[in-house]
Amino acid sequence: MSSAATYYNQDDSIAVAGTVIESSYPNRLSYTWHVHYDPIAFKETPSRVTFQLDPVEDATRLTLIHDEFEADSVVLPNITEGWIAILSNLKTLVETGQVMAVS
Repeated sequence: MSSAATYYNQDDSIAVAGTVIESSYPNRLSYTWHVHYDPIAFKETPSRVTFQLDPVEDATRLTLIHDEFEADSVVLPNITEGWIAILSNLKTLVETGQVMAVS
């Protein structure tokens, strides 16, 4: 049985939908990434997102890999800055318990 991985827009419409490929608690999560917010990107084959957690001394390193893009993908240039914002917000949440303001 597969599990869904879904990102929603603020209006509750689906932004990105995917299916979990691998879940190795507590270290690895991998799922497909199929854009719904852009009609051109929607036509692309889903890419893959992988989160890997590894212990490093008394800390944890998070590695994010987003791969398996089509040649000339329109998704790739769009998500590059998006992941930076998401990971920055995650770092702020972990360090302060608060999320950053979203604009």
